Amino acid sequence: MEEAKQIAKWLDALDRPNKQMLRAAVEGLIAALPNSPETSKNLQDLLRDSQRKIRWPIAYILAHLPQPPDDSLKILIDTLDLPDPDVRWAVILLLARLTKAQESIVQLTTSMIATGTATQRRMVIYYLKELKRRNEAVRQALLAALNDPDPMVRVAAVISLKDQDVDSTGKTSLLNLLMRDPDFRVQHAAAITLASLGSPSEEFLSALNHAAKSAQEPLKKAALAAQRILQEKKEVRPIRQLTSPVGRTSS
Repeated sequence: MEEAKQIAKWLDALDRPNKQMLRAAVEGLIAALPNSPETSKNLQDLLRDSQRKIRWPIAYILAHLPQPPDDSLKILIDTLDLPDPDVRWAVILLLARLTKAQESIVQLTTSMIATGTATQRRMVIYYLKELKRRNEAVRQALLAALNDPDPMVRVAAVISLKDQDVDSTGKTSLLNLLMRDPDFRVQHAAAITLASLGSPSEEFLSALNHAAKSAQEPLKKAALAAQRILQEKKEVRPIRQLTSPVGRTSS
Protein backbone atom coordinates (compact mmCIF):
# COMPACT_ATOMS: atom_id res chain seq x y z
CA MET A 1 0.00 0.00 0.00
CA GLU A 2 2.78 2.42 0.93
CA GLU A 3 4.58 1.63 -2.32
CA ALA A 4 1.44 2.37 -4.32
CA LYS A 5 1.05 5.71 -2.55
CA GLN A 6 4.67 6.60 -3.29
CA ILE A 7 4.28 5.72 -6.97
CA ALA A 8 1.12 7.87 -7.11
CA LYS A 9 3.08 10.80 -5.64
CA TRP A 10 5.83 10.33 -8.21
CA LEU A 11 3.31 10.24 -11.04
CA ASP A 12 1.76 13.45 -9.74
CA ALA A 13 5.19 15.11 -9.54
CA LEU A 14 5.69 14.60 -13.30
CA ASP A 15 3.35 17.56 -13.83
CA ARG A 16 5.11 19.86 -11.39
CA PRO A 17 7.69 22.48 -12.40
CA ASN A 18 9.90 21.84 -9.35
CA LYS A 19 13.11 20.42 -10.81
CA GLN A 20 14.19 18.62 -7.65
CA MET A 21 10.81 16.92 -7.25
CA LEU A 22 10.78 15.97 -10.92
CA ARG A 23 14.23 14.41 -10.74
CA ALA A 24 13.27 12.37 -7.66
CA ALA A 25 10.07 11.21 -9.36
CA VAL A 26 11.88 10.16 -12.53
CA GLU A 27 14.52 8.23 -10.61
CA GLY A 28 11.92 6.59 -8.39
CA LEU A 29 9.69 5.52 -11.27
CA ILE A 30 12.64 4.12 -13.23
CA ALA A 31 13.52 1.99 -10.21
CA ALA A 32 9.89 0.87 -9.86
CA LEU A 33 9.43 -0.20 -13.49
CA PRO A 34 10.92 -3.74 -13.31
CA ASN A 35 8.56 -4.83 -10.53
CA SER A 36 5.47 -2.85 -11.43
CA PRO A 37 3.78 -3.64 -14.78
CA GLU A 38 0.90 -1.43 -13.71
CA THR A 39 3.24 1.57 -13.42
CA SER A 40 4.55 0.88 -16.90
CA LYS A 41 1.00 0.74 -18.26
CA ASN A 42 0.01 3.97 -16.49
CA LEU A 43 3.06 5.74 -17.88
CA GLN A 44 2.36 4.53 -21.41
CA ASP A 45 -1.20 5.79 -21.12
CA LEU A 46 0.13 9.18 -20.01
CA LEU A 47 2.62 9.19 -22.89
CA ARG A 48 -0.19 8.72 -25.41
CA ASP A 49 -2.03 11.74 -24.03
CA SER A 50 -1.11 14.33 -26.65
CA GLN A 51 -2.79 17.05 -24.57
CA ARG A 52 -0.10 16.87 -21.91
CA LYS A 53 2.26 19.82 -22.16
CA ILE A 54 5.27 17.98 -20.70
CA ARG A 55 5.77 14.44 -21.87
CA TRP A 56 9.54 14.15 -21.97
CA PRO A 57 9.94 12.89 -18.34
CA ILE A 58 7.51 10.05 -19.13
CA ALA A 59 9.38 9.23 -22.32
CA TYR A 60 12.66 9.32 -20.40
CA ILE A 61 11.36 6.84 -17.83
CA LEU A 62 9.84 4.48 -20.40
CA ALA A 63 13.08 4.50 -22.41
CA HIS A 64 14.53 2.39 -19.60
CA LEU A 65 12.23 -0.50 -20.48
CA PRO A 66 13.82 -3.44 -22.35
CA GLN A 67 11.64 -2.46 -25.33
CA PRO A 68 10.79 1.24 -25.09
CA PRO A 69 7.66 2.47 -26.91
CA ASP A 70 8.47 4.01 -30.29
CA ASP A 71 6.78 7.24 -29.21
CA SER A 72 9.20 7.62 -26.33
CA LEU A 73 12.20 7.83 -28.65
CA LYS A 74 10.54 10.41 -30.88
CA ILE A 75 9.59 12.55 -27.89
CA LEU A 76 13.13 12.31 -26.51
CA ILE A 77 14.56 13.52 -29.81
CA ASP A 78 12.08 16.40 -29.83
CA THR A 79 13.28 17.18 -26.30
CA LEU A 80 16.70 18.10 -27.73
CA ASP A 81 15.15 21.46 -28.57
CA LEU A 82 14.28 22.35 -24.97
CA PRO A 83 15.98 25.43 -23.47
CA ASP A 84 17.20 23.53 -20.38
CA PRO A 85 20.73 22.23 -21.15
CA ASP A 86 20.60 19.76 -18.23
CA VAL A 87 17.59 18.04 -19.78
CA ARG A 88 19.15 18.01 -23.24
CA TRP A 89 22.39 16.43 -21.99
CA ALA A 90 20.54 13.85 -19.91
CA VAL A 91 18.67 12.83 -23.05
CA ILE A 92 21.89 12.74 -25.11
CA LEU A 93 23.55 10.37 -22.63
CA LEU A 94 20.46 8.17 -22.51
CA LEU A 95 20.19 7.98 -26.30
CA ALA A 96 23.87 7.07 -26.57
CA ARG A 97 23.37 4.25 -24.09
CA LEU A 98 20.22 3.00 -25.81
CA THR A 99 22.01 2.95 -29.17
CA LYS A 100 24.11 0.01 -28.00
CA ALA A 101 20.96 -2.16 -28.09
CA GLN A 102 18.98 -0.32 -30.76
CA GLU A 103 21.13 0.72 -33.70
CA SER A 104 18.21 2.35 -35.53
CA ILE A 105 18.46 5.27 -33.11
CA VAL A 106 21.52 6.51 -35.01
CA GLN A 107 19.57 6.90 -38.23
CA LEU A 108 16.58 8.35 -36.38
CA THR A 109 18.68 11.04 -34.76
CA THR A 110 21.04 11.90 -37.61
CA SER A 111 18.04 12.71 -39.80
CA MET A 112 17.57 15.70 -37.49
CA ILE A 113 20.80 17.22 -38.78
CA ALA A 114 18.91 18.08 -41.95
CA THR A 115 15.42 18.69 -40.55
CA GLY A 116 15.77 19.79 -36.91
CA THR A 117 16.09 23.18 -35.29
CA ALA A 118 19.53 24.66 -34.74
CA THR A 119 19.54 23.40 -31.14
CA GLN A 120 18.48 19.91 -32.18
CA ARG A 121 21.11 19.81 -34.92
CA ARG A 122 23.80 20.82 -32.45
CA MET A 123 22.71 18.28 -29.84
CA VAL A 124 22.56 15.46 -32.39
CA ILE A 125 26.16 16.22 -33.29
CA TYR A 126 27.13 15.95 -29.63
CA TYR A 127 25.19 12.68 -29.48
CA LEU A 128 27.37 11.37 -32.33
CA LYS A 129 30.44 12.54 -30.44
CA GLU A 130 29.23 10.72 -27.33
CA LEU A 131 28.97 7.47 -29.33
CA LYS A 132 32.75 7.62 -29.89
CA ARG A 133 32.48 5.98 -33.31
CA ARG A 134 35.14 6.48 -35.93
CA ASN A 135 33.41 5.54 -39.17
CA GLU A 136 32.59 7.03 -42.54
CA ALA A 137 28.90 7.67 -41.86
CA VAL A 138 29.60 9.72 -38.73
CA ARG A 139 32.52 11.52 -40.36
CA GLN A 140 30.46 12.52 -43.40
CA ALA A 141 27.61 13.77 -41.20
CA LEU A 142 30.05 15.95 -39.26
CA LEU A 143 31.76 17.27 -42.40
CA ALA A 144 28.37 18.18 -43.90
CA ALA A 145 27.52 20.09 -40.70
CA LEU A 146 30.54 22.34 -41.27
CA ASN A 147 28.32 24.19 -43.75
CA ASP A 148 25.43 24.64 -41.32
CA PRO A 149 24.03 28.20 -41.24
CA ASP A 150 24.13 28.26 -37.42
CA PRO A 151 27.62 29.00 -36.03
CA MET A 152 27.14 26.90 -32.88
CA VAL A 153 26.25 23.88 -35.02
CA ARG A 154 29.46 24.45 -36.96
CA VAL A 155 31.38 24.69 -33.68
CA ALA A 156 29.90 21.38 -32.51
CA ALA A 157 30.83 19.70 -35.80
CA VAL A 158 34.37 21.06 -35.71
CA ILE A 159 34.93 19.95 -32.12
CA SER A 160 33.54 16.49 -32.82
CA LEU A 161 35.88 15.98 -35.77
CA LYS A 162 38.81 15.86 -33.34
CA ASP A 163 37.77 12.26 -32.62
CA GLN A 164 37.62 11.23 -36.29
CA ASP A 165 40.12 10.24 -38.98
CA VAL A 166 39.96 13.36 -41.12
CA ASP A 167 41.54 13.22 -44.58
CA SER A 168 43.15 16.09 -46.46
CA THR A 169 39.83 17.18 -47.96
CA GLY A 170 38.28 17.42 -44.52
CA LYS A 171 41.28 19.34 -43.21
CA THR A 172 40.92 21.77 -46.11
CA SER A 173 37.31 22.38 -45.09
CA LEU A 174 38.45 23.08 -41.53
CA LEU A 175 41.18 25.38 -42.80
CA ASN A 176 38.60 27.34 -44.80
CA LEU A 177 36.62 27.85 -41.60
CA LEU A 178 39.72 29.06 -39.79
CA MET A 179 40.51 31.55 -42.53
CA ARG A 180 37.04 32.66 -43.64
CA ASP A 181 34.29 31.88 -41.16
CA PRO A 182 32.61 35.09 -39.94
CA ASP A 183 32.21 33.76 -36.39
CA PHE A 184 35.36 33.80 -34.20
CA ARG A 185 34.06 30.84 -32.16
CA VAL A 186 34.12 28.69 -35.29
CA GLN A 187 37.59 29.96 -36.16
CA HIS A 188 38.81 29.15 -32.66
CA ALA A 189 37.39 25.61 -32.78
CA ALA A 190 38.85 25.04 -36.26
CA ALA A 191 42.34 26.09 -35.14
CA ILE A 192 42.28 23.80 -32.11
CA THR A 193 40.84 20.83 -34.02
CA LEU A 194 43.35 21.11 -36.87
CA ALA A 195 46.19 21.25 -34.37
CA SER A 196 44.81 18.27 -32.46
CA LEU A 197 44.55 16.22 -35.66
CA GLY A 198 48.30 16.64 -36.18
CA SER A 199 50.37 16.48 -39.39
CA PRO A 200 49.87 20.21 -40.07
CA SER A 201 50.05 21.42 -43.65
CA GLU A 202 52.11 24.43 -44.66
CA GLU A 203 48.87 26.27 -45.41
CA PHE A 204 47.64 25.67 -41.87
CA LEU A 205 50.92 26.78 -40.29
CA SER A 206 50.90 29.88 -42.45
CA ALA A 207 47.31 30.63 -41.43
CA LEU A 208 48.27 30.22 -37.76
CA ASN A 209 51.20 32.59 -38.22
CA HIS A 210 48.90 35.17 -39.72
CA ALA A 211 46.24 34.69 -37.07
CA ALA A 212 48.79 34.90 -34.24
CA LYS A 213 49.62 38.44 -35.40
CA SER A 214 45.98 39.40 -35.90
CA ALA A 215 44.53 42.50 -34.26
CA GLN A 216 41.48 40.39 -33.40
CA GLU A 217 42.23 39.15 -29.89
CA PRO A 218 39.99 36.00 -29.98
CA LEU A 219 41.61 34.84 -33.22
CA LYS A 220 45.09 35.54 -31.86
CA LYS A 221 44.37 33.50 -28.71
CA ALA A 222 43.07 30.61 -30.81
CA ALA A 223 46.19 30.62 -33.00
CA LEU A 224 48.54 30.67 -30.02
CA ALA A 225 46.63 27.84 -28.35
CA ALA A 226 46.82 25.79 -31.55
CA GLN A 227 50.55 26.49 -31.84
CA ARG A 228 51.07 25.24 -28.28
CA ILE A 229 49.24 22.01 -29.11
CA LEU A 230 51.46 21.49 -32.14
CA GLN A 231 54.55 22.28 -30.10
CA GLU A 232 53.54 19.68 -27.49
CA LYS A 233 53.14 17.19 -30.32
CA LYS A 234 56.63 18.22 -31.46
CA GLU A 235 55.24 19.01 -34.90
CA VAL A 236 56.44 22.62 -35.00
CA ARG A 237 59.36 24.62 -33.73
CA PRO A 238 58.92 26.70 -30.55
CA ILE A 239 56.24 29.37 -30.83
CA ARG A 240 58.70 32.27 -30.86
CA GLN A 241 60.13 30.88 -34.11
CA LEU A 242 56.72 30.78 -35.81
CA THR A 243 56.79 34.48 -36.50
CA SER A 244 58.81 34.05 -39.67
CA PRO A 245 57.52 32.70 -42.99
CA VAL A 246 56.67 29.00 -43.11
CA GLY A 247 59.67 26.81 -43.81
CA ARG A 248 62.18 29.36 -42.40
CA THR A 249 63.42 30.21 -38.96
CA SER A 250 64.24 33.64 -37.68
CA SER A 251 67.89 34.54 -37.65
